Amino acid sequence: MNMETVGSFPNSVIFVYDPTAAIVIPDEVGGALVKSTDTCISVGTLAEMDGKTKIILSDEIGHPTGTLIYSGRLSTPGKMLAVGDSVGQSIIEMNVMNFNVNVSIWVNHPSEPDNILIQAQ
Repeated sequence: MNMETVGSFPNSVIFVYDPTAAIVIPDEVGGALVKSTDTCISVGTLAEMDGKTKIILSDEIGHPTGTLIYSGRLSTPGKMLAVGDSVGQSIIEMNVMNFNVNVSIWVNHPSEPDNILIQAQ
């Protein structure tokens, strides 16, 4: 299943996490495009004043284009995965099959991507 949204996100950052569980947000992103903890991944987006960013959340295996910026496991005790913004609003949510999922994140630009693919298996 692919879920998609397009928008300008507050503070030019999104978070990937299980919305049913307590999370530990990564320290300030600073110059890094992506940072993570066991329960949350932060990803920088195109600067909110410069335009919109397309985000795709997918549980399908495909052949993405762009640059792989993250590959790792994320704790999902409620078997849910969400993409949210910096003001705590969930943007996209989907069910996952396991209590921990493998997450890969692909982007089209090394510092301000306007196309982000988040794959979860």
